[in-house]
Amino acid sequence: MKDERFIEQVGERQEPTRYILDKSLNYDDLKDIYKIYIAIPEDKEEELTLRDTVGHIRFVPPYLTYQHDAKEKGIIKMMEYLKADIKDVVVFGDGENDLVMFKKEWTSIAMGNGVEDLKKKADFVTKDSTDDGIEYACRHFGWID
Repeated sequence: MKDERFIEQVGERQEPTRYILDKSLNYDDLKDIYKIYIAIPEDKEEELTLRDTVGHIRFVPPYLTYQHDAKEKGIIKMMEYLKADIKDVVVFGDGENDLVMFKKEWTSIAMGNGVEDLKKKADFVTKDSTDDGIEYACRHFGWID
């Protein structure tokens, strides 16, 4: 970051990370940008005209996180590397950024605490992540005893 406005607006970030302050930062000189944090209340985020052009998620109320998500591409590359059948893929998700993984040809499982759009697209909705939702789904499908 080139100034401390984000910290002034929302305080310290709540997920594990480290701030780097560089007052001479020129965004045009950056080769890659992996995440962008925007301090905006949830009831105002629809004012962002390009909101839906990049994967985004709201981990905490004070800010929105934009991040390029190519999760489905990573899964496909891994399955190709393993020479495994793509129809055997099982994905778990809880946020809008996981929608890219919820493909018709895969088993898609939404966490109980997940966003509604993800739950609607899921093959199965399990318990909350804090209530052993992954274990519950694995037992439900008979993948573990």
